[in-house]
Amino acid sequence: MHKIVRKRCGDRIAEGDSRFAPYPLLMSNSYRHLTIAFLACTVLLVGCKQASPPEAAATRDRTVQPDRRTGSSGKPELNSREVAQSSDDSMPSGYVGTATCATCHDERHASFLHTHHSRSLRLIDPDSDQSNGCTIEHQKSWRRYEVVKKEGRLFHREYKRFGSDPGDTVPVNELPARYVMGSGAFANGYLLADGDYLMQSPVTWYANQNSFAMAPGYDKPDQLGMTRMIDDECLFCHAGLVSRKESNPRKSMIHELAIGCERCHGPGLEHTKLYRSITASPTQATAIEDTKIVNPSDLDRLELESICAQCHLQGEVVVHAARRNIWDFRPGEDLAATRLHYQTQAAGDFNKVFTGHFDQLWQSECYLRSETLTCVTCHDSHPSGPSESQPEERRRQQRRDQCDQCHHERGCPVAIDEREQSNRNDCVACHMPSLESEVPHTSTTSHLIAVYRDGKPQNISVDPAGLKQIQPDTTLPKTEELRRRTIAEMYYAVDQAQLGNFDLLDQYDLDSINPGLRNDRERAGEITSLIARLADLKSQRMASDPAAVGSAVRLKRQSLEAAMRVVKKDRRPDRSREAALEILGPGMLDAGQTAVAIDALGELTRIRRVAGDHYNLALVLARARRMDDAERLLREAIRIDGSYAPAYRSLSILYRTANPPMSRQAATMADRLRMMPEVIKDE
Repeated sequence: MHKIVRKRCGDRIAEGDSRFAPYPLLMSNSYRHLTIAFLACTVLLVGCKQASPPEAAATRDRTVQPDRRTGSSGKPELNSREVAQSSDDSMPSGYVGTATCATCHDERHASFLHTHHSRSLRLIDPDSDQSNGCTIEHQKSWRRYEVVKKEGRLFHREYKRFGSDPGDTVPVNELPARYVMGSGAFANGYLLADGDYLMQSPVTWYANQNSFAMAPGYDKPDQLGMTRMIDDECLFCHAGLVSRKESNPRKSMIHELAIGCERCHGPGLEHTKLYRSITASPTQATAIEDTKIVNPSDLDRLELESICAQCHLQGEVVVHAARRNIWDFRPGEDLAATRLHYQTQAAGDFNKVFTGHFDQLWQSECYLRSETLTCVTCHDSHPSGPSESQPEERRRQQRRDQCDQCHHERGCPVAIDEREQSNRNDCVACHMPSLESEVPHTSTTSHLIAVYRDGKPQNISVDPAGLKQIQPDTTLPKTEELRRRTIAEMYYAVDQAQLGNFDLLDQYDLDSINPGLRNDRERAGEITSLIARLADLKSQRMASDPAAVGSAVRLKRQSLEAAMRVVKKDRRPDRSREAALEILGPGMLDAGQTAVAIDALGELTRIRRVAGDHYNLALVLARARRMDDAERLLREAIRIDGSYAPAYRSLSILYRTANPPMSRQAATMADRLRMMPEVIKDE
């Protein structure tokens, strides 16, 4: 079975220009009378893959920046209620929304609006958004992006380049922008919409440059274009409140846009009911002991840090508690009760500094020797005003005062004159320096408090030490920590194998998995799905070795049996089930069980937006001689991603006898999508 191809290859058009027609083949009438010759031809396409692009030419990306700006920083001006806007009037059980909180706590709400959290996500304003008119020519992936206003909305467009001349492009994707993601302190990204699905745009505005460029992770030849789905885990650190439509993490219902009150104080319904039940007596209201809401100042250090760590702690591998997901965390809990994070990166390795604040802080000598140092020592969630409005010297003095809480008796050994000359006597500038981060065009403050020389912390390990648990202290029983570590190692072996690193996979012995873990009823779907993935990867690894054919066949059978158990046990469209379906589709087809393969691939097309799913199902249906359905699915694959060349190639073969002009049109499009020009000429 053809493996899903993830590679996506990508002139200024006036507003409302109808000449932009992504996937132009879809403009033709559908051909409904297909010949059986397509059956044999399609099977030949199963092994086809797109050619890998050569190294990108040594030329600069060209970006046309729009003239319009919302301000010198690019950050939007918010009124006192914008954070409370919701895209859905209904709220999940227990929640009331920030607008309700603000009716009684107006001053606290107003102070929160000074923070970046309050601007983490907003609906796009087509009339004022700074992206209108932006154009990016991305050399590495041979794609071009532009943002245009049409029919009162902003659309992001993607073109694939097939030649070196400026006009050698074909339009491949166009989607409306729905949300602006990010406060603007570092960047603003854009979320695109297609029905129930949200996708990340490759177009991002960076505050440091005050200009547009490719989004983080997109400045490379094999970037995902406009096809990367944004699920509820991606939204967790940007949206205030999200729930799953049809229990599907890929289909998010956003109830509150920006981060709001209940993310730090917990669900507010019971708290609201309590005070609404009280008479208008201030004495009575003051005398009540309210246990219905969380006050972070009443929490111990572990619980307080868990509130911040729900977003600001990110590991390479995350293992959730049984039957819990990222949105199940509640303020006042130990975050480990919901999820544990693991990584191989050492705290002193600054390859990932933007999301490594907690690991850095937890390994700082200042933190280890203190019982009170924590996030809110330096960060105020309810400031009296925007931090940038304060004089710089006042901010430096505040930072010195914070350090002096512990260091007042033993001051800095560096002479004051030298400190004033080198960093204006700013403790943070020396001991928590600003570092270039993994996010393009962005620097951030190191949270590893240390003595630095030449930008490197002294006496701090920078060597990876294998997969380790990041959270140093938890309330979990040791047996649960060990159980989750075993699961983390399974995930890590899968992840590394998919990246082409097979050492852990080769060492992994499926027969040695603890029986207690195999028989864990609460985690049955997750564990069985992991076993299926490991067995499938190991079987693929052995398939090319003639001496290991028997083992490969045994592992493949084990993988399919495990995947079948997953889909039979739990109908929720979570990641474990999704992975099992990915194995069953091609695996059952190879085993001659076409009906099972069709069911598996069909479900994938219903629970996620991936062109390859529709393409693979089309090939299976063609084998079953369901030609009309195969054609429909190939067209849907092209609608999802107009740069998906295999679907065009298959349509070309499909139409070869019955409609030669359309066949040639599809073949031309497929060829153009595969072309990789070495140099793009200036216009």
